Amino acid sequence: MYRLGQFRRLIILLVTLSLVGLFQSCNKEKYVVPHTTPDGLPIATQIGVNTFGCLLNDKPWIAQIKCWCHWCTTIDAEFNDSTNVLNIYASNIYGNCLTDYFHQTMDISIVNPGIGEFVHPELDFTLKLNNQYVYYPYFNLDTLSPHLFTIKRFDLKNKIVSGEFSLKVKNVKSVDVWEISAGRFDIPFVIR
Repeated sequence: MYRLGQFRRLIILLVTLSLVGLFQSCNKEKYVVPHTTPDGLPIATQIGVNTFGCLLNDKPWIAQIKCWCHWCTTIDAEFNDSTNVLNIYASNIYGNCLTDYFHQTMDISIVNPGIGEFVHPELDFTLKLNNQYVYYPYFNLDTLSPHLFTIKRFDLKNKIVSGEFSLKVKNVKSVDVWEISAGRFDIPFVIR
């Protein structure tokens, strides 16, 4: 009798664990939302998920750190309510921090931000490329080329800014022009 009771409890426990595992595995993949598009960029959202990406000369550029010992943030945004300027900083850091790493940043400043399109001079865009030892020239917004920078959401209450951009940047020391396309960002910001 004693062994029969233990056997029943063991069977009940195994069946319960099997059912829990079955239900867990059924729901696991059901509601997964893709984090990237086919071109490797983050999906365009407007909920403050802290993403920033674009195609830089047709290659994916995503704000991220691929350097195991770096301690800085990849995306930062702040709105200065006294000057009414929104600043967005996005970094892509990769390499070996001990020997050589590369740090690329996109700095964006927007005067009087709100929902809508922005052009120069209200929009300022800078691309900086450097590595651990060498600072390369900056690329600034090519104001002579068509550029599109649209803020889709500017929410002061929830502190979220999101939008899209396509533009060209020009090397300040040469005639090199780089194309930035399919850009999107969805960033929480702080108010200073």
